[in-house]
This record gives sequence, C-alpha cells and structure tokens, in this order.
Amino acid sequence: MYFQSRIADRLNLSIKPYRAQVWLSVAGALLFGAAILYLFSHSSFAISKNSQDGIFRHFLYSIWHTYSAIVNQAGNNLPLAMSLRLPVMFLWLFCLIILYTYTANLIAFLTVEKKITPFETLHQLLAQNEYVFGVLDNTIIVLLFKFSQSKVYSSIWTKMNAYAEDYDYVLSSSHSVHLEEMYSSKYAYICDMTGISVEQAKSCEVEVMKERFLMAPYSIGLQNNSAYRELFSNAILRLREDGLLDKWKQVYWPKRKVCGDTTAARTLTIKDVQGIFYVMYAFLSAAFIVLVLENIFAYFIRPHLSRWKADLVKHIGFYNMASNQIKPKT
Repeated sequence: MYFQSRIADRLNLSIKPYRAQVWLSVAGALLFGAAILYLFSHSSFAISKNSQDGIFRHFLYSIWHTYSAIVNQAGNNLPLAMSLRLPVMFLWLFCLIILYTYTANLIAFLTVEKKITPFETLHQLLAQNEYVFGVLDNTIIVLLFKFSQSKVYSSIWTKMNAYAEDYDYVLSSSHSVHLEEMYSSKYAYICDMTGISVEQAKSCEVEVMKERFLMAPYSIGLQNNSAYRELFSNAILRLREDGLLDKWKQVYWPKRKVCGDTTAARTLTIKDVQGIFYVMYAFLSAAFIVLVLENIFAYFIRPHLSRWKADLVKHIGFYNMASNQIKPKT
C-alpha cells in the first residue's frame, strides 16, 4: 500500500477532453474548411469581388469565419452563393458535433476526479523509480522475496536491499516506522491485507495495488502433537459456521470512511479552471504583439511604401530599357 494525495494536477484540464491528435485534427479540419471557402469564392463566376460573398476571397477572413463557427458565433456575413452555402452548412454541422462533444467531456472532467495510480502490479512497482518500497522484517514476505526462484520476487529483494543502504526503514521490523514513512514520503509498504484494511479505514488517501500474492490465512501455532490442536480446530470451525467471526469483525473492525461519491457534482475551484485563464493570457499577449507590429508597420513602413513602389517600378523600367538596348539585332 502507499499514500497518494487526492489533489490532482488540473492545470491543463480545459484541453483534457480531447487528446492531442484530436485537437490537431480539429485545427486541420478548420484550416481545410477555410481553404475550401477561399478557393470556392475565387473559382465561382457568380461571386464578384464587391459582392457580399467577396469577403471570403480573403483567406484570413475565411479562417476567422471557421473559428467563429467552432465557438458558435458565426456572425452575420452569411454566404449567398449556393456553392459557398453547402460547405458552410457542413462546417457548421461539424462544429456543432465537436462543440457539444467537448462540452460534455469537459463537464465530466470538471465534476469527476479520476485517480491515476502510479503502479498496480509488482512488475510496475519494480519498473518505477518514484516510490521507494520496503517490507516488515522477519516475516514470511521477506522469506518469499529472499528465497523465491521467481525473477520478479528476487528482483524486488535485490532492489529493497539497495534501498536499505540509503534508507534504514526499508527493512525495519517496526510496523509503525513503515507507516510513518508511507504517510510522510513517497514510500510503498508491502504488508499483509489485515494491516492494509486497517489503514484504509483510517484514510481515504491510502491506495492498494490490484495484484495480490502469497494468499494465505492466519493460523494459530501449537506444539507438535499437542493435545489442544483438535480443541482449537473445532472451536474455530464452530465460530466460523455460526457466523460469530464475521459478526465480531463488523462490530470491532475499523470501518472505512466514506471517501465521497465520484458521480456526484461538486463545486469547482479556481484550480479547476486555471488553464483557461492561461489560454486567455496567451491570446492577449499575442494580440499585444500584433498591435506593436501593426504600429511599427503604420508609422515606419507604410509612409515609405509609395516611394519604395515608385523606385521599384523605376528600376524595373530601367532594367527593361537596358535589356532592349543590348538585345542583339537579327
């Protein structure tokens, strides 16, 4: 078992409803839709440059129109030509499906916390390096890891001995020492299910990996050929058959706390929506950079454009004149 905080990283929660390839596919589809509108507006003879549909001849406006469609703000400049209305119709249908699918998944991510376990088997425990793990010394679990012919068990024992050189609590014979380290650091404690169930009853943040091994019941040890063996065996069987063991367990065994209903709605915090604020800050920063570039263009470049254009035409005319003069006569 190990201790895992229930506070998850919710910084990028706004992009979690879709995987990266889905986001890239949506962006590609929107760019493709903008390109279709741009090409169709140039290819149709029914669309003039000064008509209402002529605005789609600007590629940047086509991109802006597709972006407005994905955020459900398509605007008032709707195409009149049927050749443009058909792609816009399918574009809106595509955006509608994408938008509502994203909304539904975002609600699920915001209201339901999904636990991500660092490991669930001994193989995964052995492969990771984030958690140090140990076991109660002088127990049958130590004998299993130490003398087993299994590669996994022997590797666990080898790695625990390596940990023991730096951490003296890894093979400590004190149960409380292991628990203290488990609650205070990234430490996985390998112990029997009885100790695990007791700690789970105390804290909702105590996690148990799914794999079970060395499944063996508790036994009462007596001397060989003891006269009390049959007496103890019959008494234990009678207690089990009468259900007294289960009844006593329900009465005296620690009951696990209710760790919350994962399907119930919960109040959102600033950590849940912080990602969208970072996205807003990024767009505002990009807008500020574009504003600076526009001002530089307006004050330093645009006043000289006419002169540069005239000089360019003059040089081109001079080049053509010179070419005609040196052209050999036939």
